[in-house]
Amino acid sequence: MIQYNFLIDKNTYFAYWVQTLIKWTWLFEKKNSVFYNSLNGEYTEQEKESLDQLKEILQKKENAFLWLWKRYAGEAIEQKEEEQLWESIQNVFSKKFERVWKEELPLIERWQGILADYPQQKMNELYIQVAHFLNYRQITKDNIIDVKLCPNTNPLPGGHAKKEFPHVLLLDISRVDPCYFQNAIMVLAHETIHLFEYEAQTPKELLKQSFHTIIVPRNIRVKGGGPHWHHLFMEAMITSIASKRMQGYGAHFLFGSNEHPIKENVDVVLNRENYNFQIRIVAEAMMEMTQEYLEQGKIIDSDYCDAIATEWVRVAEQYWFAEKM
Repeated sequence: MIQYNFLIDKNTYFAYWVQTLIKWTWLFEKKNSVFYNSLNGEYTEQEKESLDQLKEILQKKENAFLWLWKRYAGEAIEQKEEEQLWESIQNVFSKKFERVWKEELPLIERWQGILADYPQQKMNELYIQVAHFLNYRQITKDNIIDVKLCPNTNPLPGGHAKKEFPHVLLLDISRVDPCYFQNAIMVLAHETIHLFEYEAQTPKELLKQSFHTIIVPRNIRVKGGGPHWHHLFMEAMITSIASKRMQGYGAHFLFGSNEHPIKENVDVVLNRENYNFQIRIVAEAMMEMTQEYLEQGKIIDSDYCDAIATEWVRVAEQYWFAEKM
């Protein structure tokens, strides 16, 4: 069964915080950047140079999120030059970070207590159902996961998992109001399910087949710099199970939530490259089918995967090729 340890790790916090200050990936969180850049005030030339150096490190093909996750996990930096640059970045931003840390430490300490008090038995009941759906056989093993609490200035919490670090999750939550506690639990469930799908072979094989059968013949391609199809498929599937917006099967199972999808901005031109929004659209379309499979104890199959691929065709044709007026 899954057991969580909710941890406050200052080194992880710094690494997560400093990367929010620069736009280096399509997953860039604009609200976090705007907030912390405003809080930091004007940057010195030395600080600007340090941010440029960090961006260069992260945008190396072999680095990116894996490099960051090694920092989150406390691993040593292998390359001497990068080690020296990282030490310099830490020194240059130490004063600004200490100001942030002083303000946010009480906030994440409060969240640490709230999360630790939540009984995990019901979550494990959900995970057993999801593991069966994914044809994942390892759920019965005792699995202790360290959940490191991270900065977040968005209204809702966020989270992250990485295949190479199966015993660590990140929960972005510092400035999230405690009234969104249930949303935080759903984010935690979402990222935990990612750990299952990283190891489960059946979804990968079936979705790959659906990709070649349904997507490839239509010659639909993600623009350079955007997410891979694997990410789009898996995120839509898992979001239909566990969504921070309290939609999908998991929210109903854990909290009795019957939230209906909230249609925010459906401007197709504005959202042509808003992949997170598009993932939500596909997930919403899959929720009824996902619920059916989980409630009936069905294992993911080609019908399910073909349905995801078909929804992505619909969304891609509607959004990706929308022309500006």
